[in-house]
Amino acid sequence: MPDPLIILCPLRSFSSVVCGMLGQHPDMYGMPELNLFLEDNLGVLLQRHQRTRPFAVHGLLRALAQLHDGEQTEATVRRAQHWLDARLEWATGRVFTYLADRVAPRILIDKSPATVMSPRVLRTMHGICPSASYLHLSRHPRATGKSILELVRRNHEWNGPADPERVDPERLWHVAHRNIVAFTRTLPFGQCMRLKG
Repeated sequence: MPDPLIILCPLRSFSSVVCGMLGQHPDMYGMPELNLFLEDNLGVLLQRHQRTRPFAVHGLLRALAQLHDGEQTEATVRRAQHWLDARLEWATGRVFTYLADRVAPRILIDKSPATVMSPRVLRTMHGICPSASYLHLSRHPRATGKSILELVRRNHEWNGPADPERVDPERLWHVAHRNIVAFTRTLPFGQCMRLKG
């Protein structure tokens, strides 16, 4: 299994666009947001998503549906959910390795912005993928903040204050990049590249 490429960035930093572009390469496979590194155990992760952000599991379900059945329909997503429910005791690292094995020999690309909001989660990710390549995406804080506020206004599933005036996008931007920079400083030279959008 080739080492994955993991995109590190706060939300609204072009991770979907970059992952989609790189995923077009015949040697790479771009994933939707998997959000696998947030917890160590699959059952705990799914409980967390159900409690706080039910839509956060959608990317994982779509990825499994596509890899197992070759399409993303209501029926194949239901089968993906049954597959997860039968493996609640699995470590999330095992699920990630399973996905990487399914796309091999292509390189799996992960882009889950929630990963960068916690140093603990970044350490968990690194423990699962110590030899991964990392791409640190940045976007100007003003443009990022404007995009986050637009997302909050139109997305009823946003996990946070319903009032966009109470969201602090600059703080989200700062915390995310502070965590990314602190993490990537620990990596050997050449394991991370930074790209500004």
